[in-house]
Amino acid sequence: MHIHVRMALLTGTSLFALALPAAAQDAAEAETVVLDEVVLTATTGTKAAADGYVATYSQIATKSDIPLAETQQSIAVVTNQQIRDQGAENLGQALGYTAGVLAEPFGKDPRFDTPYVRGFRAEHGQYVNGLRQGRYFGAIKCPSSEHLAQIGA
Repeated sequence: MHIHVRMALLTGTSLFALALPAAAQDAAEAETVVLDEVVLTATTGTKAAADGYVATYSQIATKSDIPLAETQQSIAVVTNQQIRDQGAENLGQALGYTAGVLAEPFGKDPRFDTPYVRGFRAEHGQYVNGLRQGRYFGAIKCPSSEHLAQIGA
């Protein structure tokens, strides 16, 4: 008797499961909803990064419009003008004169950059165009110096 109860429950459950897709199709066809149009507009919202060597804002470092003087942490900004004047060709050369940054701890490595910022490895904190840069296999190479606009450390 016990086996017959199990078989009955299994059969009933299977039939119910087979009928569900048909019921779902009927419900989907009956209820078509048209949503209102949504219009999105965007602006860059960026302030001037720097004129010369001194930056007053850095959306790279803070991801906001807060002036650097009002932030509660130490932020070093290497500006585009400074990168050009130094003739930096990679990230290690651009960060070479930044206080608290060991730019090329293992020597020059063309595969990827591994700076130390205030004693901590910073290879996973590198962003390109606001997106976190991957590491190791499949990672993009750091852009050359002509594409660097600003570096925040």
